[in-house]
Amino acid sequence: MALTITQLRTAIGNISGLEIGSGQNVDIQQVLVDQFIEEGYRQIVAVETRWPWFQQTLNFYTTNNLHKYNGLGAPSGNGIESASNFTSIDPIAGTPGDTDYNDFQQVISLTNESNSGNKLIYIDHFRAEQIWSGTNDIANIPQYYSIWGQYIHLWPKPNNAGDDGSAMGNVDGNGVAIPIEPKYGTFDTDRDSGRYYISMRVYRQPTFEWLTNTNLDVDLNDEFHMMLCNYVMARIFQFQEDPEMAQVYMNHFEKGVAIARGSLTAPNANQQVILSGGLQRNPYDFQRYMGNLAIRAVATGEWS
Repeated sequence: MALTITQLRTAIGNISGLEIGSGQNVDIQQVLVDQFIEEGYRQIVAVETRWPWFQQTLNFYTTNNLHKYNGLGAPSGNGIESASNFTSIDPIAGTPGDTDYNDFQQVISLTNESNSGNKLIYIDHFRAEQIWSGTNDIANIPQYYSIWGQYIHLWPKPNNAGDDGSAMGNVDGNGVAIPIEPKYGTFDTDRDSGRYYISMRVYRQPTFEWLTNTNLDVDLNDEFHMMLCNYVMARIFQFQEDPEMAQVYMNHFEKGVAIARGSLTAPNANQQVILSGGLQRNPYDFQRYMGNLAIRAVATGEWS
């Protein structure tokens, strides 16, 4: 069950038998308990950089001849951004500009969803600068990305030939291009025509707003909430100079986190673990897909 910080305080008070508050006659000060709660939370999120509840999908549109993006876009008249914002899509939809690069722990993948689409390949930033330098820095369809200086850099720099609807022959009876809706979000003709639509998967940073907003649940999976109580109990007993009981509760905390981590980060049991797939430019390419369909059709007698 998800808990707010108020509910956590109540649970800790019930377990410890102590009165938690801010007056002079309480057993332990609320500000101290809140400090212990924050300590325990930081301990949990530091154990693993890829906790599933930190997964997030965002999107942004490229800007002509612009290499680097950090999500802090600036309007340039008529709703057109001179530098694109990042827009949160999943699990909680947000508004453009509510997320920037500083909100990420790790960038996992970038995919160009425009035209026929392509997955961008990560490349070392210094290597990219060596390749696309001087007169070789020519705008084209982005194929690679690098990360440097709290920016995502696209290589080569995007041109202005992104999908406006006509690239796939998507036109109305008058020959006017009909915008192709991206996989996530919406297409704004004035703002997005000619740009490349990039979807991005990241692990976001933990949030601490729940420490002061009592309407928010603690930013953890539900199973960690009672473990957080165990951590606070360990710190309370340590504060009361009872090292034996402090160690008992700390052992419960550490064991519970280890078990939950193993469960939440385990690979899919329905497939074998792939230790190294090497550099694959497009392992799920359209030609292979069509070839498999043809083989299946011949084998089933659909084609003779």
